[in-house]
Amino acid sequence: MKAARGRAAKRYTEEFARVCSAGFRSIRVHDLKRTYGHRLQAVGVGFENRKLVLGHKWDHITTHYSAPEIGALIEASEKVCELPARKSTALAIVRSQGQAEVI
Repeated sequence: MKAARGRAAKRYTEEFARVCSAGFRSIRVHDLKRTYGHRLQAVGVGFENRKLVLGHKWDHITTHYSAPEIGALIEASEKVCELPARKSTALAIVRSQGQAEVI
């Protein structure tokens, strides 16, 4: 893999007439797969389809590649707060703008 990254960095330098970043020279296929899994989840691709696309046999591996988006977690929490049966006043939701609202 190191040799492949070295060849890619050399080609980058030749094609773009500038030295590539250290991040480019150190990226691994595993890093790209994790990013891809995370982005699949972010655009709403379901768990089973992500598992198939990523080629995983075990559910826990797909979960490892699909960390939750903070925005989705906040949105889910806000849905709970909107329930008419909610009685607790101890729940605080962090808004995207950086301010907390106690409900």
